Amino acid sequence: MKASNSHLKSMWVLLIGSALSTFGIFLSIPLVSMHAYNVFHLSVYEIGLVSGVWPATVFFFGFICGMIGDRWGYVRSIRTSAIINCAAFLTMAVARDVETFVLGLVLFGIGKSFFDSTIRAAMTCVCLPHEREKYFRLRYMLMNIGCVVGPLVGVYAYEYMASGAFTLTSVVYVAFFLLTMGFLHISDFKIERQEIAHTTFGKFKVLKDFRLLCWVAAFALVLMAYGSYEAFMPIIVEQSAGLRPSFGILVSLNAAVVIIFQVIHLRYMKWLPFNQTVIAGIVLLVVGFLIFTVDVNVFFMSLLAVVVFSIGETLLFPCFEVFMDKIAPAHNKALYFGAGEIKQIGFFLGPLLGGVLFTAGGSHLLIVSCALCIALAAAALYQVHASLRSKPVPNTVSEAEPTNG
Repeated sequence: MKASNSHLKSMWVLLIGSALSTFGIFLSIPLVSMHAYNVFHLSVYEIGLVSGVWPATVFFFGFICGMIGDRWGYVRSIRTSAIINCAAFLTMAVARDVETFVLGLVLFGIGKSFFDSTIRAAMTCVCLPHEREKYFRLRYMLMNIGCVVGPLVGVYAYEYMASGAFTLTSVVYVAFFLLTMGFLHISDFKIERQEIAHTTFGKFKVLKDFRLLCWVAAFALVLMAYGSYEAFMPIIVEQSAGLRPSFGILVSLNAAVVIIFQVIHLRYMKWLPFNQTVIAGIVLLVVGFLIFTVDVNVFFMSLLAVVVFSIGETLLFPCFEVFMDKIAPAHNKALYFGAGEIKQIGFFLGPLLGGVLFTAGGSHLLIVSCALCIALAAAALYQVHASLRSKPVPNTVSEAEPTNG
């Protein structure tokens, strides 16, 4: 039985909201370091600290906001995230000192924690289990479009509007809030409740869930590889003395391949089983990173490496959401998705350890280590798969009735 028109409409609101949120974030967040340098005249070290404020906030608040999301309901939490993010970027726009600017970044981290923990949980309420991979993939594709368009708009807006560019992101979140008020109904996102409710302290026991811990470890390892790549590939390109394409070209190619191949996957690769999709994604990610170490025809090999690992990224990343959906019981979806934000530690450890490896052994050691991180992530994901196969999570969502989640 297919989902009703009402639920399909709700799903598209969530998908469009994800794209709008990503567009707004990537419109402004790349400007943070530039604004800190131009307006507050911070040092490189201080800029690094300021830029790390919002990821650190997400790391600490993701679990708490997920817990609140399950209690308040997903629609209220999503609307709350839009309001907080609107206030956050307005705060950054009017900030005349570093402290106020940092406050805006903290607010953004809290708003993002609410959004990230509940938006995916909400998606599971309005579609059948066998449709969720498709919609998670569609969401990932739309978010990548936002990743491409956002920085382009942001750079031009900052050139003409300076701090007013942050106001544009606030406008985006106002639009998202109005969209949720007009088209999302709380009754469509009812959450299954346990007969015995856990105390607030008792909910922290989910952090002992072996499957959740393996999921976090796997995703954190992948993010460590990506964090190292994003931090040091510009330096590797610079040191190549023109032998490699510019980092801007590599970033644009990555985004383009992700968008195009996601369309191809959604249209023509529905036959590929989920487990084989995961394996193919991991293999392509590892191979893609290793191609960077080939010193013959470096320019072409760099482009090939990006194409290969981008296809791997397209296959693998939405699968993480599917795994989490399988791990999380219906009554604690937001709690589990929020707890999963502990994965953000990968973005801290990646550049930190990457710098040590780059200094000790150069770019080849760094890139091989990135490939090794992804291989280790595969081992952690296998533990999730094996655990789910031996002890599946009870599915409280009726296959024939998708209204409750």
